[in-house]
Amino acid sequence: MPKIRSSTPQNLTQVNPGAAAVDIGSTMHMAAVNPEQTDVPIRAFGTFTHDLHDIAAWFRSCGVTSVAMESTGVYWIPAFEILEQHGFEGWRRLNCREPALRTCAVFQAAIAPAVSCQIEMA
Repeated sequence: MPKIRSSTPQNLTQVNPGAAAVDIGSTMHMAAVNPEQTDVPIRAFGTFTHDLHDIAAWFRSCGVTSVAMESTGVYWIPAFEILEQHGFEGWRRLNCREPALRTCAVFQAAIAPAVSCQIEMA
């Protein structure tokens, strides 16, 4: 049986405390913010329009200034549009299939300062 690891990455340094991350899925979006800003730094949201507005409101209440998204499909487009309407900038959209980057907490902890780009990983 594999060893269960702590959900808090010990070897990563947080570079941008105002960054948030969203792992975009077809039925659920997992969002993470700086753990110092809230008691529950990782939350699950639905995919309907009102859920996307809820993500934006939560990000705003946690002091988020930039957002990174991970998505392997087209489900990121509505989330991008709504978060953009709410004034979030500094996008990084990752399209990766590497399991380590799919963990929202690891993804958020490792996020670099906001620079617009797209990274494709096989």
